[in-house]
Amino acid sequence: MKNQINHRIKTIIAAQSQIPIENVHDNSKFHANLGFDSLDVVNLISAINMEFSLNLMENDIIHLETVAELVDCVEQKIENKSA
Repeated sequence: MKNQINHRIKTIIAAQSQIPIENVHDNSKFHANLGFDSLDVVNLISAINMEFSLNLMENDIIHLETVAELVDCVEQKIENKSA
């Protein structure tokens, strides 16, 4: 399931950043490598919430730096939602 979540999140990131998905890596940093600003982060949260039927807030991910950290966060939210 984690691989599926990882791929779906990378697809969202690639679409929003207009970076080819093959250039979005687990260790890619949102600001330094992907060029995300605060508005991009808000849009990313919205897209993830829609994709996974979650209710992530900016405070949930503001401290995350990499794609892998975001994937872990989303996976945990999905597990908590299912419990």
